[in-house]
Amino acid sequence: MIVEPLHLNLDLVDPDAAQPVHKIITLTNSYPHRLAFKIRTTMKERYTTTPNSGILEPGQDIDILLCAAPLTPALHANYTANPNDCPDKLLIRSALADADTTE
Repeated sequence: MIVEPLHLNLDLVDPDAAQPVHKIITLTNSYPHRLAFKIRTTMKERYTTTPNSGILEPGQDIDILLCAAPLTPALHANYTANPNDCPDKLLIRSALADADTTE
């Protein structure tokens, strides 16, 4: 599976702005087999993805909308002072899916 972009940088959202950040991640099935995918995050209350799971046919691609909620004032201050200390992670898992596998 091809994931684009491979590295995703999210701008820090000012808590006073109260506007989420939206990014697009494209998944492409580069294999001659069906693939199932599932997206997980370490911060479910901060990040949502739509869709967060599905099936990709050979050669098919899909755009995933990643939505990052604004940071709390404390997290914003911490991440602004130490941008490399952000522990948030996004994991995209995939596996072969046989013909009768559905969402």
